[in-house]
Amino acid sequence: MGLNVLLGTYGYSFFPLEELLEKEGAEFPILFQFGVDDSVERAPGDRLISGGKIRGEVCAVSESGHNLDLENPGETADNIVSFTKNYLKGIV
Repeated sequence: MGLNVLLGTYGYSFFPLEELLEKEGAEFPILFQFGVDDSVERAPGDRLISGGKIRGEVCAVSESGHNLDLENPGETADNIVSFTKNYLKGIV
């Protein structure tokens, strides 16, 4: 039932993450990951990062759709580890 409150028809959010981050920003870097066959677009993450609203990276995970952590767990985990290492080195 909680998802019905947050999500509208076809799963579109009533409170899109992009709008929230555009308004509030984030005190920490964010890794946006999406599957290459995902219906979720990478553009919001790219816009937030290029617009200076947040620090972070956007990664496309090959051979996966929306459930990228189940469909390609190795690449998903590699992206998280790489992002975390870059963050700790001060690159992100």
